[in-house]
Amino acid sequence: MIRTISIVGLVSLLIGRAVASIPPDLIAALDAPSLEQRDRATAQLLGDDSISGADIERALAEDRLSWEQRLRLTGVGLALFAREPRAGLGVQFGTPVEGGAPLNAVIAGFPAAALLRPGDIVRSIDGQPVINTAHMGSIILSHDPGDSLELVIDRPTGPPPKPGQQPPTQRLTLNVPLGRFEDLNNGLPSPDRLWAAYRQRLARTGAESPPPLIGAGLSPLAWLHAEGYDEKPPAAPKSRLKSVPAWRTIKLAGQARSSVSALDLRRGDESDRLRRATIAIRADGVYDEVEETLAAYRAIVGRLTQLASHADTGPREAAQRNREREERAELETELIKIVRLLQQTPGISGP
Repeated sequence: MIRTISIVGLVSLLIGRAVASIPPDLIAALDAPSLEQRDRATAQLLGDDSISGADIERALAEDRLSWEQRLRLTGVGLALFAREPRAGLGVQFGTPVEGGAPLNAVIAGFPAAALLRPGDIVRSIDGQPVINTAHMGSIILSHDPGDSLELVIDRPTGPPPKPGQQPPTQRLTLNVPLGRFEDLNNGLPSPDRLWAAYRQRLARTGAESPPPLIGAGLSPLAWLHAEGYDEKPPAAPKSRLKSVPAWRTIKLAGQARSSVSALDLRRGDESDRLRRATIAIRADGVYDEVEETLAAYRAIVGRLTQLASHADTGPREAAQRNREREERAELETELIKIVRLLQQTPGISGP
């Protein structure tokens, strides 16, 4: 006897198989009491070729996950995401502008070559405003080759009316198919770019959740103490904690009963490269003067610690010692001002 299945039943069957592709006991093991069990479950997920990135995203969309499970699944998803072919638009960006991504060139062989032109400024992608070229790049990289994006662009229609002024433009909406990032001959995307793109993908699929805010209400100075800094005397912490791009929150993987598997303090950054990347963070409203002050504190303390280590290493010329002494005095004066400012800053509440 031939058994018939309704369309609804077939769809339910397929969905059920997709959701069931990650065994519940394996997800549960990601939050097992022992760190060894959690690491073993993570390795099992990474080594199972039957588990796809879409499976990870469906699991992350569940609201019953602990933060240990969520962070470990995110790490596995990122690894799978990096293995798969990524999308490329086939353009070269021009001089940055506010609120958009200007195109300097369009690469032959990509579908975009028949639709976009040098001089176009991309203002939004699939309804999402483009903040800058890095932001646009992460959106594109978050897609798969063959996907199509709806681009809203401003296209110049003539020369500028006067020197120094912007040319008149025409606003267009274009449906642009994507090619392969590998065909750009730019090598592999950097880990930072992949992580930014993966976050875009999780946000688009509804699988991203903000990390929990731990210690809401602590003052900025208390945050520094938690990271191991001490303004008396000023010295960099001798721990494995490190500052990363300036975000409002920190996330802690691991509950009280278990070993901490990851600690990510996101309260400022002293790297110029990452500071330049905070334009998008500012646009999201999560980076402010407090973050800049904390970043300055870390940078100054780091330099003072470096100068203190120089004092213990071999003979140096008197002129160099004097320069370092003057620099130390200037930095210590600035540090006192920063500490006083932080002492007056109230605690930061949760989002």
